[in-house]
Amino acid sequence: MKSNIDIIAFIYKTLNNFGVKKLLDGGNIYLLGTRPHNSEQSDVVVGSLTHRNEQFIHTTAMVNVFVKDLFNGKEYLPNFEKLNELSKFIMEVFRDKYFENEKIYVDIETQSLYKADNSQEYISSIRLNVRVINKN
Repeated sequence: MKSNIDIIAFIYKTLNNFGVKKLLDGGNIYLLGTRPHNSEQSDVVVGSLTHRNEQFIHTTAMVNVFVKDLFNGKEYLPNFEKLNELSKFIMEVFRDKYFENEKIYVDIETQSLYKADNSQEYISSIRLNVRVINKN
């Protein structure tokens, strides 16, 4: 049976395998709760909402993309170009995909944009619909 930890690990591994880290300009991919609070990089954080452990699992995984604002000498401005590039790339990785070896189907549920509290960065929050056929 797959747990939330298995699902998060799968999303994390898939992002790494598709080369997302190379697009982060020195940033990293983190599991939920492990991103440094003082990170100055573009980063991706992977998490999952709860699910019941049954034969067929339907859950939501979260991929949050953090991109620092640009400073033009006077003010901080959102780096929407970088945020859009990363968001589109990640959404394409998971758009309507079935991963045969893992028996996992993933699709995009929503994508939202947020200004982070108390820091000069924006977050693109990508919610993934994840369906898993648990093997007995």
